[in-house]
Parts: sequence; C-alpha cells; structure tokens
Amino acid sequence: MGFRGAWRSAAVCARSVSAGTVQSAAWISSGPGASVGAGAASTSAPPVIDADASKRTPFVEHRVYTLKPEGQREYLRLCAETAALRRAVLPGLLGFFTVETGGDLCQVHHFYAYPGGFDERDQVRAAAAATPEWKKFVEASRVHVARQESRTMNEATMVYDAVRGMEGYRAQKFVASEGAPSPVYELREYQLHLGYDTVPKWMTHYKAGLPSKLEADAVSGQQLALVAYTDVGQLNTVIELWRYPSCQAHMTARQAARGVAPWRDAIAAIQPLAQTFRSTLLRPHPVSNYP
Repeated sequence: MGFRGAWRSAAVCARSVSAGTVQSAAWISSGPGASVGAGAASTSAPPVIDADASKRTPFVEHRVYTLKPEGQREYLRLCAETAALRRAVLPGLLGFFTVETGGDLCQVHHFYAYPGGFDERDQVRAAAAATPEWKKFVEASRVHVARQESRTMNEATMVYDAVRGMEGYRAQKFVASEGAPSPVYELREYQLHLGYDTVPKWMTHYKAGLPSKLEADAVSGQQLALVAYTDVGQLNTVIELWRYPSCQAHMTARQAARGVAPWRDAIAAIQPLAQTFRSTLLRPHPVSNYP
C-alpha cells in the first residue's frame, strides 16, 4: 500500500466529519493514528475535496523544519500537545520524524499525502489557517523555527510493482509493538545529474535490484515505506524511506544487501547517475501516524 494508500483515503478522510469526530488519513489506511475527539473536531472541519481526483496529480509533500537549538524541546512539546488538532486540520499527515543521526539534529521531517493534488492542498491549508486553535499553535511555535523547506514528490509506482507482495514490501499498515523500542526510519536521498532521462534510468536500475535486496534479508524486519522523486523543489532528487525495528537492524539489512550480486549491480549502474548520496536515520515523533 505504501504512502500511495493514503492518497485515496486522505480525500475520504476530509469528508468523514460526522458526530463530532474526525479520523486522520493515515489511521484509515497507513498506520495507527488516533481518532480526534469532539474537542478538536469542533475547531474547523477539513474541507470537502472534489472526489474526481483522477484529473489531478497526487503527491506527497515533504516538509523539513530546522529548529533553533534552544527551542527544539519546546517546539516538539507543542507538537505533541496538539497532535489531535494536527490530524484534524491536516488529514493527509503520514509521518513526523526527528533526526537520530546522519543529518542536522535540529531538523524535523514531516510528510503529507494529497490525493487531490494542489487543489486539495490549497483547500486544506486554507482551512487550517482559518482554524483558531491551529493559528494559536503556529503563533506559539514559530518562534522556535529557524527555517522551513517544502518539496512535492511523486511516488515511484513502477518500483512498487516489482516487489508488491514480497516480504519487506509494506503491503499492510505499520503497527507499533507493545513495549517495543521506538523503530528507526532511514531516509536515503540521491541527487542525480540533470537530464530528462536521469530519474527514469535510476528507477529502472533500482527496480531491477530491489527484489534481491528484500530477499537477502529475512531477519532485520526492514519495511519499505516510500520511493519518490521531486516534482517541485530541487529536481532530479530521489528518496527512499525504510522502516527498521532498531538502528542495528538497519545495519544488518544493509550488510545483507551488499552480499547480493543483483543489488550490487543495480547500485553500480546507479552510481554514474548520482552527484551525491545521503543516509539519515529518523525517529517517529508521537505526532506521527507512522510509528
């Protein structure tokens, strides 16, 4: 199902305001979020989105906020305190993560699905901006934010088709195990060379090697969450997002993949296409609908 599953359900969620209750999009399709009680839902209901999403290009928005070091703790506290409100006014919320290692430790990454494309995004954000409680959160939290970045990304459906149904492909929603340590997500980002065919070539090579990567590891518990490329933002950027039970499980999976010839061949073919490559480990924040 991947993040793609939330595209369809986010639009459904935007229309599912009844009896004073709103459900988050990711709860419906992608993970154990939370039902928002009447107190939060009474603020301002998410807008009703045109159901004819076939005429629009669905996408995932990736937002990165760089926090001021002295305000990081308070910002995250405010986010946790208003988690139900965020799910109500931004029903496409998928994941909300802090950086564990491999990147700027003052950054938070969040992902939102917009099955109705930019029309839906415009309506959702306008409704959120008009919600008094959300305005209060923004005013209280913005003092702790040094910089905000946003990009929209299209999911690589051809990659998903190559591994659908395999162990490690996330065909079902993530479920947090009772009492288990917090999982870790690895965000892998490639900046490719310019050219109209660079991203398609990357996808072709990656698709060819991915099944062997999943088959090589039967113990780490790795799960593929997302493969996507930028549509608006720094173009020719491709990202992968993987979920692991722990940081060590992430290393176990990487070591297993390195021993498989088809995966090594795929990486060797990808290497000339890439300018840079970065790996960042993320931890899900309590706000996140992906635990």
